[in-house]
Amino acid sequence: MVVPLLIFQSDKLKSGMHRVRLPPLQDRYTGEARITRERYSIPFFVLPHLDAIVECIPSCCDEKTLAKYGPISWAEYLQMRANLLLDTAT
Repeated sequence: MVVPLLIFQSDKLKSGMHRVRLPPLQDRYTGEARITRERYSIPFFVLPHLDAIVECIPSCCDEKTLAKYGPISWAEYLQMRANLLLDTAT
C-alpha cells in the first residue's frame, strides 16, 4: 500500500512503472519447455501502527506548496477505505 508514502510527501515523488522483464539469455533454457530457472519473490510490506498519524513531512510542503492531504490516523484511513469498498460492492 503506497498511500502513506503519498501522504508523507504530498505527491511530490511519482512511482515508476513496474515491469517484468525476460531474464538474460544465459539464464534461459531452450527446448520444448522453453522455461527459465526458478525465481523467487518475497513481498515486504511496511505499514504504520493503527494509532499513527500519517501526514505530510515538513520538507515536502511549505507556505507556497500546501500539503495535499490532511493528517489522518492510519485506523481512520483504513476504516474510510473499507467503507468505500463496501459502498461500491453493494
